Amino acid sequence: MSKKRKREVDIELVQVYEQLADEDEFTRLKAAHTLVSKIFRPGVTSDEQTRTILSRLFRGLCSGRKAARLGFSVALTELLSQLSSEPSIGEELSASAIVDILESQTVPEGGTSRQDERDHYFGRVFAADAVLKSGMLLKKPHPDQWLRMLDILCALAIKKPWLRQECGWLLATCIASSSGETAQAFAVDAIETLSANKLIRTPEGVAIWLTIVRVFPQAKLPKTTWKHGDPLAKKDVSLLADILKDARTQPEADQDAEAQGSARWSASLHFAWDVVLAELIRPTVDGSKNGTNGTKKNERLTFDVFWKKVVDG
Repeated sequence: MSKKRKREVDIELVQVYEQLADEDEFTRLKAAHTLVSKIFRPGVTSDEQTRTILSRLFRGLCSGRKAARLGFSVALTELLSQLSSEPSIGEELSASAIVDILESQTVPEGGTSRQDERDHYFGRVFAADAVLKSGMLLKKPHPDQWLRMLDILCALAIKKPWLRQECGWLLATCIASSSGETAQAFAVDAIETLSANKLIRTPEGVAIWLTIVRVFPQAKLPKTTWKHGDPLAKKDVSLLADILKDARTQPEADQDAEAQGSARWSASLHFAWDVVLAELIRPTVDGSKNGTNGTKKNERLTFDVFWKKVVDG
C-alpha cells in the first residue's frame, strides 16, 4: 500500500471510529458498512493493518460513550465474519490471535476507576458476543478456542455475578442458532465447562441445558449433572424451584459472591423463565407434552405441578 493510500485510510478510519460511537443508529450502521466494504479489502489490507483495526474495535467496546458498544460490536461482528470466510489468513489473524486480542484489549488496567473497570467488563461481554455471532469458531472449527471462550465467559460470570445472566444468554443464543455435528460437540463442551465451574445448577445452566436438549436432542449430555438426568425431572422439582428463585436480573452493584446462588432481587424477568416455560409446553413428535433427552413423559414435570411448586409455592 502506498504512503498516500495509507494516509487516506488512516484519516477515514478516524472518522469511522468516531461515527461508530454516534447516538444515531443510521450513522453507526453506515460507518460499520464503510469499514467492512471500503477500508478492509481482502488481499489488499495487510494482516498487520487488520490486526490494528481489530485491536481498536475490541478496545472501542470498552468505551463509556453511550452508543459506542452498539456501533463497535456491529462492525467487529461483520469484520470477524468476513475474516472467517477468507480461504487463507496468516498467524496474525488466526482464531487464537483474535482471542488473544480480545483478552488483551478488554482487561481493565491497574489503578483505573471503578466505572472504567465496569466498562471493560461490559466490553468483554460485547466482545465475546461479537466472536460468537460472527460464527468464526464454527465455520472453520476451532475447538480449542471454543473452550477458551467458554472459560472466559465462566470466569467473568464468577468474578462479576451481575454479568452472569448476560454470559449465559450469549451461550444460550449461540447454541440456539447453530446446527451440525461440530455445533453439537461444542454444546456438550459448554455443559461440561459449566459443570466444572459449578455454574450448571443456576438459572443460566438450566436454560442452556434445555436449549441444547431442544436443538440437539441426540447430544450425549453428562448423566451425572442432574440426579435424574433432567433439570425438569418431576422428582427434582424442589431443586428447580430453589434454582429459579435465583432467576432474576442481577443488580449493577459489584458484589463479591459465589456464582451459584448470588443473584439478588429485581423486577426484571430472567431469560431462563422463557426457556423453562417454553420447554414445559413444547409438544413432542407424538403430540404429547415435553419428555425429551431420554426422560419418560411420566417422569417429567407437568406445567401444573411446576406452577404450583415453583411459582405459587
